[in-house]
Amino acid sequence: MNSKITKVLWFGVSTLLLLGLIYLANVSLFLEALGRANLFYLLPALIFGILPLSIYSFTWYRFLNKMGENISYFRSLRMFLGGQFLNAITPIGQFGGEPFMAYVIKENTGLEYEEAFSTVLSADLVNSVPIITFLSGGVVYMLFLRGVNGLLTQFLFAALLMILVGSSLAYLLWFRSGTIENAILRILGILVGILGRGEKIYQGLEKRFEGVEKAFETIGEDPKHLVVTAVIVHLEFIFRVIALYLVLFSLGVKTDFAPLYFVLAFGSIASFAPTPGGSGVAEAAHSGLISFFLNLSLATAAAAAILLRLMIYWPSLVIGYLGLLSLRGGD
Repeated sequence: MNSKITKVLWFGVSTLLLLGLIYLANVSLFLEALGRANLFYLLPALIFGILPLSIYSFTWYRFLNKMGENISYFRSLRMFLGGQFLNAITPIGQFGGEPFMAYVIKENTGLEYEEAFSTVLSADLVNSVPIITFLSGGVVYMLFLRGVNGLLTQFLFAALLMILVGSSLAYLLWFRSGTIENAILRILGILVGILGRGEKIYQGLEKRFEGVEKAFETIGEDPKHLVVTAVIVHLEFIFRVIALYLVLFSLGVKTDFAPLYFVLAFGSIASFAPTPGGSGVAEAAHSGLISFFLNLSLATAAAAAILLRLMIYWPSLVIGYLGLLSLRGGD
């Protein structure tokens, strides 16, 4: 299927999910809740919604320099913003723009493609650490202190799976580099032997995987560098919590910060849904979680969820597009 048609299709699916959410929440009540929003509080919410981009970019800055690139933070920021845009428009959820962004990094730095891809994937893993941290806390809290219903049971299973996969992937790539790469090559080698063809492709992949393995070894050789970066990245989650707090406050909802950590931690899972940027699914998930944890009507929760996305997701698209255009590889 043509890539443009695919993108239009998935944006259409996202839009339908969003409209369905508003319909279920009761359109009139939703509009009434939206109309109550105080713009005075939405401006700082927008600022805090954008601030995480600067933290994510810091990760790129750290890893690009770790790979031997003497690159400024500002240039790393532009590269990340371009990558954020590519991630947001791919119809396969949170992860999807990495291969394209690796190419852009290759075109704008001295890194080979394999090194660029390893850098991008490593940055994504570290930028996901806050999600794993707060998901872990949320899972413990829900299992032992609160109890769960049917919907949250699904979120808990998804959270546990995400924690397990994310942690295992990071460990194997950085500290047991070559394990995953060699496993893939063994499987491909068996297929080549059975089919009796594809030897040249296999040899090409083997050479590329050597570059990937060395790049991950370079990034993982200094655990302190990884830990410091991961600790700083937690600021982005705090910024998003503040943004959600201000969005709710603009709707006249006063709450503590604690429930918001759980809303965003569990809601982060929805960003991996196979729609552009998790659109539609993310709003629906956040609506349900806000309604559950804060005991709000679905209409108010839906208004808060959509306003939150307007503060975080859509501005990153515009800023990311400008960042991509400013790069040589984005022309």
